[in-house]
Amino acid sequence: MRKLVIRTTACCVLSTCLVVGATVIGSATTATDLPAGGVAAVLSDYCATDSKLPSAGVTLTLDEYAVSSADTDLINSVSKVSEEYRTIVIAQVDGYVNVRAEAKEDAEVVGKLYNNAAATILEKIDGWYKVTSGNVTGYVKSECVVEGEEAQMVGQAVGNRIATTSADTNIYAAMDSSSQVLFVAEPGETIKVLEEIGDFVRVSYAGAEGYVAKAMVEVTTKFATAETPEEEALRIEAEEAAIKAQQAREAAEAAATQKEAEEAAKKAEQAAKAAEEAAQASGSESAAVAAQEANESAQAAGNAAEQAPESTPSREETPSEETSNESSYNSADSYSDSSKGQQIANYALQFVGNPYAWGGTSLTNGADCSGFVMSVFNDCGIGVAGRTASAQSAGGTSISSSELQPGDLVFYTSGGRVSHVAIYIGDGQIVHAANSRKGIIVSSYNYQTPYKYVRYY
Repeated sequence: MRKLVIRTTACCVLSTCLVVGATVIGSATTATDLPAGGVAAVLSDYCATDSKLPSAGVTLTLDEYAVSSADTDLINSVSKVSEEYRTIVIAQVDGYVNVRAEAKEDAEVVGKLYNNAAATILEKIDGWYKVTSGNVTGYVKSECVVEGEEAQMVGQAVGNRIATTSADTNIYAAMDSSSQVLFVAEPGETIKVLEEIGDFVRVSYAGAEGYVAKAMVEVTTKFATAETPEEEALRIEAEEAAIKAQQAREAAEAAATQKEAEEAAKKAEQAAKAAEEAAQASGSESAAVAAQEANESAQAAGNAAEQAPESTPSREETPSEETSNESSYNSADSYSDSSKGQQIANYALQFVGNPYAWGGTSLTNGADCSGFVMSVFNDCGIGVAGRTASAQSAGGTSISSSELQPGDLVFYTSGGRVSHVAIYIGDGQIVHAANSRKGIIVSSYNYQTPYKYVRYY
Protein backbone atom coordinates (compact mmCIF):
# COMPACT_ATOMS: atom_id res chain seq x y z
CA MET A 1 0.00 0.00 0.00
CA ARG A 2 1.35 3.43 -0.92
CA LYS A 3 1.10 6.62 1.03
CA LEU A 4 1.78 9.84 -0.84
CA VAL A 5 2.64 12.82 1.33
CA ILE A 6 2.52 16.30 -0.17
CA ARG A 7 4.11 19.02 1.93
CA THR A 8 4.18 22.77 1.46
CA THR A 9 7.95 23.21 1.69
CA ALA A 10 9.36 25.43 -1.06
CA CYS A 11 6.65 25.51 -3.78
CA CYS A 12 5.36 21.98 -3.22
CA VAL A 13 1.68 22.97 -3.35
CA LEU A 14 -0.81 21.16 -5.56
CA SER A 15 -2.99 23.95 -6.84
CA THR A 16 -5.87 21.70 -7.84
CA CYS A 17 -7.58 18.90 -5.97
CA LEU A 18 -7.72 15.23 -6.79
CA VAL A 19 -11.15 13.70 -6.32
CA VAL A 20 -12.13 10.08 -5.76
CA GLY A 21 -15.88 9.78 -6.18
CA ALA A 22 -17.19 12.84 -4.37
CA THR A 23 -14.36 12.99 -1.82
CA VAL A 24 -11.74 15.72 -1.90
CA ILE A 25 -8.35 14.08 -1.43
CA GLY A 26 -5.88 16.93 -1.57
CA SER A 27 -5.86 20.72 -1.48
CA ALA A 28 -3.62 23.64 -1.24
CA THR A 29 -2.05 25.19 1.76
CA THR A 30 -1.16 22.73 4.50
CA ALA A 31 0.85 19.51 4.73
CA THR A 32 -1.76 16.85 3.84
CA ASP A 33 -1.55 13.05 4.00
CA LEU A 34 -3.49 11.72 1.02
CA PRO A 35 -5.55 8.58 1.78
CA ALA A 36 -3.77 5.49 0.53
CA GLY A 37 -6.77 3.80 -1.02
CA GLY A 38 -7.17 4.61 -4.71
CA VAL A 39 -4.52 7.35 -4.91
CA ALA A 40 -2.19 5.43 -7.20
CA ALA A 41 -5.05 4.59 -9.52
CA VAL A 42 -6.23 8.20 -9.65
CA LEU A 43 -2.71 9.46 -10.46
CA SER A 44 -2.27 6.74 -13.06
CA ASP A 45 -5.60 7.47 -14.73
CA TYR A 46 -5.01 11.18 -14.61
CA CYS A 47 -1.56 10.96 -16.16
CA ALA A 48 -2.76 8.60 -18.88
CA THR A 49 -4.83 11.40 -20.41
CA ASP A 50 -3.47 14.00 -22.82
CA SER A 51 -3.50 16.65 -20.10
CA LYS A 52 -0.65 17.24 -17.69
CA LEU A 53 -0.58 18.12 -14.01
CA PRO A 54 -0.90 21.89 -13.66
CA SER A 55 2.59 23.37 -13.64
CA ALA A 56 1.82 26.26 -11.29
CA GLY A 57 2.86 25.39 -7.76
CA VAL A 58 3.74 21.76 -8.50
CA THR A 59 7.31 20.61 -7.88
CA LEU A 60 9.34 19.03 -10.62
CA THR A 61 9.68 15.96 -8.43
CA LEU A 62 5.91 15.40 -8.29
CA ASP A 63 5.54 16.10 -12.01
CA GLU A 64 8.26 13.60 -12.95
CA TYR A 65 6.84 11.07 -10.53
CA ALA A 66 3.34 11.33 -11.97
CA VAL A 67 4.46 11.19 -15.60
CA SER A 68 7.24 8.62 -15.57
CA SER A 69 7.23 6.53 -12.38
CA ALA A 70 4.80 3.71 -11.80
CA ASP A 71 7.06 1.74 -9.44
CA THR A 72 8.90 4.26 -7.25
CA ASP A 73 7.16 6.05 -4.41
CA LEU A 74 7.64 9.79 -4.07
CA ILE A 75 8.21 9.21 -0.41
CA ASN A 76 11.30 7.17 -1.34
CA SER A 77 12.68 9.65 -3.86
CA VAL A 78 12.10 12.78 -1.78
CA SER A 79 11.09 12.29 1.84
CA LYS A 80 13.88 9.86 2.68
CA VAL A 81 16.52 12.38 1.63
CA SER A 82 17.32 14.68 4.55
CA GLU A 83 17.44 18.42 3.99
CA GLU A 84 21.24 18.70 4.04
CA TYR A 85 21.56 16.25 1.11
CA ARG A 86 18.92 17.75 -1.19
CA THR A 87 21.17 20.44 -2.63
CA ILE A 88 24.57 18.76 -2.80
CA VAL A 89 26.52 16.34 -4.95
CA ILE A 90 29.39 14.13 -3.79
CA ALA A 91 32.25 13.08 -6.06
CA GLN A 92 32.51 9.34 -6.67
CA VAL A 93 35.58 8.87 -8.82
CA ASP A 94 39.07 7.41 -8.77
CA GLY A 95 41.08 10.40 -7.67
CA TYR A 96 39.26 13.61 -8.56
CA VAL A 97 36.91 15.26 -11.02
CA ASN A 98 37.88 18.54 -12.71
CA VAL A 99 35.77 21.60 -12.02
CA ARG A 100 35.67 23.61 -15.25
CA ALA A 101 34.89 27.23 -16.04
CA GLU A 102 32.22 26.19 -18.57
CA ALA A 103 30.01 23.15 -19.15
CA LYS A 104 32.29 21.57 -21.73
CA GLU A 105 35.19 19.16 -21.53
CA ASP A 106 37.82 21.47 -23.02
CA ALA A 107 37.01 24.41 -20.74
CA GLU A 108 39.56 25.80 -18.29
CA VAL A 109 40.04 23.78 -15.08
CA VAL A 110 39.36 26.09 -12.13
CA GLY A 111 39.60 23.46 -9.40
CA LYS A 112 39.46 19.80 -8.42
CA LEU A 113 36.77 17.96 -6.49
CA TYR A 114 38.45 14.93 -4.94
CA ASN A 115 36.65 11.64 -4.32
CA ASN A 116 34.08 11.92 -1.47
CA ALA A 117 34.29 15.73 -1.49
CA ALA A 118 30.99 17.61 -1.72
CA ALA A 119 29.67 20.61 -3.65
CA THR A 120 26.46 22.64 -3.57
CA ILE A 121 24.29 22.48 -6.70
CA LEU A 122 23.64 25.86 -8.34
CA GLU A 123 22.20 24.69 -11.66
CA LYS A 124 21.62 21.55 -13.73
CA ILE A 125 22.56 21.53 -17.41
CA ASP A 126 22.51 18.56 -19.79
CA GLY A 127 25.16 16.20 -18.46
CA TRP A 128 26.65 18.84 -16.13
CA TYR A 129 26.12 20.44 -12.73
CA LYS A 130 27.10 23.98 -11.95
CA VAL A 131 28.41 23.79 -8.38
CA THR A 132 30.21 25.74 -5.70
CA SER A 133 32.57 24.14 -3.20
CA GLY A 134 35.11 25.86 -0.98
CA ASN A 135 36.59 28.67 -3.05
CA VAL A 136 35.73 26.99 -6.35
CA THR A 137 32.68 27.62 -8.57
CA GLY A 138 32.28 25.88 -11.91
CA TYR A 139 30.94 22.84 -13.73
CA VAL A 140 31.38 19.09 -13.12
CA LYS A 141 30.18 16.20 -15.25
CA SER A 142 27.07 14.58 -13.77
CA GLU A 143 28.46 11.06 -14.31
CA CYS A 144 31.25 11.79 -11.81
CA VAL A 145 29.03 12.74 -8.87
CA VAL A 146 25.99 11.42 -7.03
CA GLU A 147 23.05 13.28 -5.50
CA GLY A 148 19.84 12.60 -3.58
CA GLU A 149 19.59 9.19 -1.93
CA GLU A 150 22.93 8.07 -3.38
CA ALA A 151 24.65 11.16 -1.98
CA GLN A 152 23.01 10.56 1.39
CA MET A 153 24.22 6.96 1.49
CA VAL A 154 27.77 8.00 0.59
CA GLY A 155 27.70 10.99 2.92
CA GLN A 156 26.65 8.93 5.92
CA ALA A 157 29.67 6.71 5.32
CA VAL A 158 32.36 9.32 4.58
CA GLY A 159 31.14 12.61 6.08
CA ASN A 160 32.37 13.93 9.42
CA ARG A 161 29.63 14.82 11.88
CA ILE A 162 30.52 18.11 13.53
CA ALA A 163 28.93 19.90 16.50
CA THR A 164 29.24 23.69 16.43
CA THR A 165 28.80 25.48 19.75
CA SER A 166 26.49 28.46 20.04
CA ALA A 167 27.81 29.65 23.43
CA ASP A 168 30.25 28.56 26.13
CA THR A 169 29.49 24.83 26.22
CA ASN A 170 30.32 22.35 28.96
CA ILE A 171 31.77 19.02 27.92
CA TYR A 172 30.73 16.51 30.58
CA ALA A 173 32.28 13.23 31.66
CA ALA A 174 28.87 11.51 31.42
CA MET A 175 25.44 12.01 29.85
CA ASP A 176 24.39 14.09 32.84
CA SER A 177 24.62 17.86 33.18
CA SER A 178 25.47 17.41 36.87
CA SER A 179 28.51 15.22 36.06
CA GLN A 180 32.12 16.42 36.02
CA VAL A 181 32.92 19.16 33.51
CA LEU A 182 35.98 18.06 31.53
CA PHE A 183 36.29 21.14 29.33
CA VAL A 184 34.43 24.30 28.37
CA ALA A 185 34.27 24.91 24.61
CA GLU A 186 34.05 28.49 23.41
CA PRO A 187 31.27 29.84 21.14
CA GLY A 188 31.78 28.90 17.52
CA GLU A 189 34.08 25.94 18.18
CA THR A 190 33.64 22.83 16.06
CA ILE A 191 33.80 19.46 17.82
CA LYS A 192 33.95 15.98 16.29
CA VAL A 193 30.75 14.02 16.88
CA LEU A 194 31.07 10.34 17.77
CA GLU A 195 27.43 9.54 18.47
CA GLU A 196 24.07 11.23 19.02
CA ILE A 197 22.21 9.81 22.02
CA GLY A 198 18.89 11.38 23.01
CA ASP A 199 19.47 14.86 24.41
CA PHE A 200 23.27 14.45 24.38
CA VAL A 201 26.03 14.16 21.81
CA ARG A 202 29.12 12.06 22.50
CA VAL A 203 32.13 13.99 21.20
CA SER A 204 35.91 13.87 20.91
CA TYR A 205 37.62 16.99 22.26
CA ALA A 206 41.27 17.73 23.11
CA GLY A 207 42.14 14.05 22.91
CA ALA A 208 39.35 12.95 25.25
CA GLU A 209 35.75 11.79 24.91
CA GLY A 210 32.84 13.54 26.61
CA TYR A 211 29.24 14.62 26.21
CA VAL A 212 27.55 17.91 25.31
CA ALA A 213 23.90 18.83 25.56
CA LYS A 214 22.36 18.67 22.08
CA ALA A 215 20.52 21.95 22.74
CA MET A 216 23.88 23.76 22.98
CA VAL A 217 25.20 22.72 19.57
CA GLU A 218 24.22 22.48 15.92
CA VAL A 219 25.15 19.10 14.47
CA THR A 220 25.97 19.01 10.76
CA THR A 221 27.94 16.84 8.35
CA LYS A 222 31.25 18.25 7.19
CA PHE A 223 32.76 17.20 3.88
CA ALA A 224 36.00 17.89 2.10
CA THR A 225 35.57 20.64 -0.50
CA ALA A 226 37.07 21.46 -3.88
CA GLU A 227 40.53 22.99 -4.12
CA THR A 228 41.81 25.72 -6.36
CA PRO A 229 45.16 24.99 -8.08
CA GLU A 230 46.86 27.26 -5.54
CA GLU A 231 45.23 25.49 -2.58
CA GLU A 232 46.15 22.11 -3.98
CA ALA A 233 49.78 23.14 -4.35
CA LEU A 234 49.91 24.34 -0.73
CA ARG A 235 48.30 21.15 0.55
CA ILE A 236 50.82 19.04 -1.36
CA GLU A 237 53.59 21.22 0.04
CA ALA A 238 52.33 20.59 3.60
CA GLU A 239 52.05 16.85 2.99
CA GLU A 240 55.56 16.67 1.51
CA ALA A 241 56.90 18.61 4.50
CA ALA A 242 55.20 16.12 6.82
CA ILE A 243 56.95 13.28 5.01
CA LYS A 244 60.31 15.05 5.42
CA ALA A 245 59.60 15.54 9.14
CA GLN A 246 58.79 11.85 9.50
CA GLN A 247 62.01 10.90 7.70
CA ALA A 248 63.98 13.24 9.97
CA ARG A 249 62.30 11.69 13.00
CA GLU A 250 63.36 8.22 11.87
CA ALA A 251 66.91 9.50 11.31
CA ALA A 252 67.00 11.01 14.81
CA GLU A 253 65.77 7.80 16.36
CA ALA A 254 68.39 5.78 14.48
CA ALA A 255 71.26 8.22 15.12
CA ALA A 256 74.42 6.82 16.73
CA THR A 257 75.30 10.05 18.51
CA GLN A 258 73.49 13.00 19.92
CA LYS A 259 75.07 15.33 17.35
CA GLU A 260 73.55 13.31 14.53
CA ALA A 261 70.21 13.14 16.33
CA GLU A 262 70.20 16.89 16.93
CA GLU A 263 70.88 17.58 13.25
CA ALA A 264 67.97 15.32 12.28
CA ALA A 265 65.72 16.93 14.89
CA LYS A 266 66.56 20.37 13.47
CA LYS A 267 65.52 19.19 9.99
CA ALA A 268 62.29 17.83 11.44
CA GLU A 269 61.57 21.15 13.13
CA GLN A 270 62.22 23.06 9.88
CA ALA A 271 59.91 20.70 7.98
CA ALA A 272 57.20 21.11 10.63
CA LYS A 273 57.45 24.89 10.35
CA ALA A 274 57.14 24.69 6.55
CA ALA A 275 54.11 22.41 6.87
CA GLU A 276 52.42 24.76 9.31
CA GLU A 277 53.02 27.80 7.08
CA ALA A 278 51.59 25.95 4.05
CA ALA A 279 48.57 24.81 6.05
CA GLN A 280 47.84 28.32 7.29
CA ALA A 281 48.12 29.72 3.78
CA SER A 282 45.84 27.10 2.23
CA GLY A 283 43.20 26.87 4.95
CA SER A 284 42.81 23.21 3.98
CA GLU A 285 41.82 20.71 6.66
CA SER A 286 43.98 18.09 4.96
CA ALA A 287 46.95 20.45 5.08
CA ALA A 288 46.25 21.15 8.76
CA VAL A 289 46.32 17.41 9.48
CA ALA A 290 49.66 17.15 7.66
CA ALA A 291 51.05 20.04 9.69
CA GLN A 292 49.95 18.37 12.93
CA GLU A 293 51.66 15.14 11.87
CA ALA A 294 54.81 17.10 11.06
CA ASN A 295 54.77 18.74 14.50
CA GLU A 296 54.39 15.36 16.18
CA SER A 297 57.34 14.03 14.19
CA ALA A 298 59.44 17.03 15.17
CA GLN A 299 58.55 16.55 18.83
CA ALA A 300 59.47 12.87 18.62
CA ALA A 301 62.75 13.75 16.89
CA GLY A 302 63.54 16.13 19.74
CA ASN A 303 62.83 13.37 22.24
CA ALA A 304 65.17 11.05 20.33
CA ALA A 305 67.93 13.67 20.35
CA GLU A 306 67.51 14.11 24.09
CA GLN A 307 67.94 10.39 24.67
CA ALA A 308 70.71 9.75 22.15
CA PRO A 309 73.98 8.27 23.46
CA GLU A 310 76.89 10.56 24.38
CA SER A 311 74.28 13.22 25.08
CA THR A 312 74.87 16.55 26.72
CA PRO A 313 71.91 18.96 26.91
CA SER A 314 72.49 21.81 24.48
CA ARG A 315 72.67 25.40 25.69
CA GLU A 316 69.71 26.26 23.47
CA GLU A 317 67.46 23.70 25.09
CA THR A 318 68.64 23.73 28.74
CA PRO A 319 69.09 26.64 31.20
CA SER A 320 72.76 27.54 31.72
CA GLU A 321 72.75 26.54 35.39
CA GLU A 322 71.72 22.97 34.50
CA THR A 323 74.26 20.31 33.56
CA SER A 324 74.07 16.71 32.49
CA ASN A 325 74.84 15.75 36.10
CA GLU A 326 71.51 14.85 37.68
CA SER A 327 72.90 15.59 41.16
CA SER A 328 72.50 19.29 40.36
CA TYR A 329 68.71 18.86 40.27
CA ASN A 330 66.57 19.17 43.36
CA SER A 331 65.47 15.70 44.40
CA ALA A 332 62.09 14.62 45.72
CA ASP A 333 63.61 14.31 49.20
CA SER A 334 64.53 18.00 49.22
CA TYR A 335 60.91 18.97 49.78
CA SER A 336 59.10 16.19 51.59
CA ASP A 337 56.09 18.21 52.77
CA SER A 338 53.07 18.95 50.59
CA SER A 339 53.38 22.75 50.91
CA LYS A 340 56.08 22.92 48.21
CA GLY A 341 53.87 21.01 45.77
CA GLN A 342 50.99 23.40 46.46
CA GLN A 343 53.37 26.32 45.85
CA ILE A 344 54.20 24.86 42.42
CA ALA A 345 50.52 24.36 41.56
CA ASN A 346 49.51 27.84 42.69
CA TYR A 347 52.36 29.45 40.77
CA ALA A 348 51.52 27.56 37.58
CA LEU A 349 47.83 28.47 37.73
CA GLN A 350 48.49 32.19 37.36
CA PHE A 351 49.59 31.58 33.75
CA VAL A 352 46.32 30.00 32.60
CA GLY A 353 45.15 31.74 29.43
CA ASN A 354 48.66 32.49 28.16
CA PRO A 355 49.66 31.18 24.71
CA TYR A 356 51.18 27.90 23.62
CA ALA A 357 54.34 27.98 21.48
CA TRP A 358 56.03 24.86 20.21
CA GLY A 359 59.62 24.85 21.50
CA GLY A 360 58.90 27.84 23.78
CA THR A 361 59.73 28.24 27.47
CA SER A 362 58.17 31.64 28.24
CA LEU A 363 55.36 31.49 30.79
CA THR A 364 53.93 34.74 29.43
CA ASN A 365 54.76 34.78 25.70
CA GLY A 366 54.43 31.08 24.88
CA ALA A 367 55.61 27.66 26.00
CA ASP A 368 55.03 24.06 24.99
CA CYS A 369 54.11 21.42 27.56
CA SER A 370 57.63 20.53 28.73
CA GLY A 371 58.84 24.14 28.45
CA PHE A 372 55.97 25.20 30.71
CA VAL A 373 56.87 22.55 33.31
CA MET A 374 60.59 23.37 33.17
CA SER A 375 60.05 27.12 33.64
CA VAL A 376 57.50 26.72 36.46
CA PHE A 377 59.78 24.35 38.37
CA ASN A 378 62.87 26.48 37.76
CA ASP A 379 61.07 29.52 39.17
CA CYS A 380 60.13 27.47 42.22
CA GLY A 381 63.75 26.47 42.73
CA ILE A 382 63.46 22.94 41.36
CA GLY A 383 65.28 21.48 38.37
CA VAL A 384 63.72 18.84 36.12
CA ALA A 385 65.50 16.18 34.07
CA GLY A 386 65.78 17.70 30.63
CA ARG A 387 63.82 19.84 28.21
CA THR A 388 61.37 17.35 26.69
CA ALA A 389 58.42 15.50 28.21
CA SER A 390 60.19 12.20 27.58
CA ALA A 391 63.32 13.33 29.43
CA GLN A 392 61.31 14.79 32.31
CA SER A 393 59.46 11.50 32.74
CA ALA A 394 62.79 9.74 33.37
CA GLY A 395 63.73 11.93 36.35
CA GLY A 396 62.23 12.54 39.76
CA THR A 397 60.49 9.79 41.70
CA SER A 398 57.74 7.66 40.17
CA ILE A 399 54.54 7.51 42.25
CA SER A 400 51.15 5.82 41.93
CA SER A 401 47.88 7.54 41.06
CA SER A 402 46.73 7.13 44.68
CA GLU A 403 49.72 9.21 45.83
CA LEU A 404 49.01 12.15 43.50
CA GLN A 405 49.09 15.57 45.12
CA PRO A 406 49.49 19.14 43.86
CA GLY A 407 52.82 19.76 42.18
CA ASP A 408 53.26 16.25 40.81
CA LEU A 409 53.75 15.69 37.07
CA VAL A 410 51.39 13.62 34.93
CA PHE A 411 52.70 12.15 31.65
CA TYR A 412 50.85 10.92 28.55
CA THR A 413 51.94 8.90 25.53
CA SER A 414 51.28 8.93 21.80
CA GLY A 415 52.43 6.22 19.44
CA GLY A 416 54.20 4.43 22.28
CA ARG A 417 56.33 7.45 23.26
CA VAL A 418 55.96 10.03 26.03
CA SER A 419 54.48 13.03 24.24
CA HIS A 420 52.88 15.31 26.85
CA VAL A 421 53.31 16.44 30.46
CA ALA A 422 51.09 18.40 32.86
CA ILE A 423 51.18 19.63 36.46
CA TYR A 424 48.64 18.14 38.87
CA ILE A 425 46.81 20.81 40.92
CA GLY A 426 44.46 18.64 42.99
CA ASP A 427 40.79 17.55 42.79
CA GLY A 428 41.46 15.51 39.65
CA GLN A 429 42.66 18.55 37.68
CA ILE A 430 45.85 19.50 35.84
CA VAL A 431 47.28 22.71 34.41
CA HIS A 432 49.21 22.37 31.15
CA ALA A 433 50.21 23.97 27.87
CA ALA A 434 47.73 22.00 25.79
CA ASN A 435 48.18 23.08 22.16
CA SER A 436 48.32 26.13 19.91
CA ARG A 437 44.51 26.36 19.85
CA LYS A 438 43.88 26.15 23.60
CA GLY A 439 47.06 27.59 25.12
CA ILE A 440 47.66 27.06 28.85
CA ILE A 441 44.50 25.58 30.38
CA VAL A 442 43.07 23.54 33.24
CA SER A 443 41.73 20.07 32.37
CA SER A 444 40.73 16.81 34.01
CA TYR A 445 43.87 14.76 34.65
CA ASN A 446 42.30 11.75 32.92
CA TYR A 447 41.21 13.60 29.77
CA GLN A 448 43.27 10.83 28.22
CA THR A 449 44.82 7.83 29.96
CA PRO A 450 47.89 8.92 32.01
CA TYR A 451 51.07 6.95 31.45
CA LYS A 452 53.16 7.88 34.49
CA TYR A 453 53.20 10.09 37.60
CA VAL A 454 56.43 11.70 38.86
CA ARG A 455 57.34 13.84 41.89
CA TYR A 456 60.31 16.21 41.86
CA TYR A 457 59.92 18.03 45.20
